[in-house]
Amino acid sequence: MSTVFNLEAEMVGGSTFTVQADQRDIAEFECEPYGVSFYQITLRPNTFLRYLAWRAGKRNRLHQFPTYEAFKDECLSVTNLDKAKGAEAPEADPGSPAASAEV
Repeated sequence: MSTVFNLEAEMVGGSTFTVQADQRDIAEFECEPYGVSFYQITLRPNTFLRYLAWRAGKRNRLHQFPTYEAFKDECLSVTNLDKAKGAEAPEADPGSPAASAEV
């Protein structure tokens, strides 16, 4: 499982931001009172994605929310763009490479 998440957060008022969260953000989530181990994120998938968006967004100066508590009330949803992308049709197989001219 990848430890990099490409996320899009939609805020109250319609604004959005995209951010890439990584192991730094995951490690912080695991240490929070409501956090769980990375291998247990399915127990709190929405909290996990929302926290990652807040933490990575703060680190990258994409919003002005000093705490997750302030952020969570203003964030309507967070989409994992990697999963959304996976829902699309797979890319066409380019086929086998051409045979080499050398034998």
